[in-house]
Amino acid sequence: MVGFPIEDGFPAERLFNQGYSYTYDDVIFLPHYIDFPTNSVNLSTKLTKNIELSIPCVASPMDTVTESSMAVAMAALGGIGIVHYNNQHSEQAALIRSAKSRHMPFISDPMFKSPSDSIDSVDEFTSLPCVFVTESGNSKSKLLGVVGKSDWESLSDKEAPVSDYMFESLVTASSSYTFEQALLF
Repeated sequence: MVGFPIEDGFPAERLFNQGYSYTYDDVIFLPHYIDFPTNSVNLSTKLTKNIELSIPCVASPMDTVTESSMAVAMAALGGIGIVHYNNQHSEQAALIRSAKSRHMPFISDPMFKSPSDSIDSVDEFTSLPCVFVTESGNSKSKLLGVVGKSDWESLSDKEAPVSDYMFESLVTASSSYTFEQALLF
C-alpha cells in the first residue's frame, strides 16, 4: 500500500467509459470536513427537458418496486417513481391516477420551538416527523426552519439550540393559497 495514491472521486468520463459499472456495495463515502453549510448544497437535476427533480432519485420501473405508493413517496422526497409496464395500459393509467390523487398529510397539531430552544428528548416529537422553528416559538411568528426527528436523533450534542442544526432552505407559500394552489406550488 506504500505509494498507493488515494483518490477523491474520479471524472464522469472515466465512470461512463470504463466498460463496467458500480453498485452501492462498490462505493464508500468517507466522512470529511466541509467548509460550506449543508443547506447550500443543490441536488436538483433534470430528468427530461421539462421535468426537474429536487433530488436525483428515481424508483425503478419494476412491478416489485414502483406501484402508486412508491411513486407518491418518491415525489414527496423530490424524486420520481417510474411506473412499470408489466400491466395493461388501463392498469398503468389507474396506478398513475392513484399516485396523482394522493396528497401529503397535514400536521394538524404542529410543535414549535424558538431558535434558542433545545429539544430535550425524542418524546417531544410525539408522533410528529418534525418540529417547526419560528422567531418566537409559536405559530404566529415567522417560520425560520424545521428540525426532523432523524436529524435530532443523529446529534451528538442533544442540548444544542435548534438554530444550530435546523434546516433553513424552506419553500413557503402565502397563507391565502388554496389547497389546490399549494399542490401546484
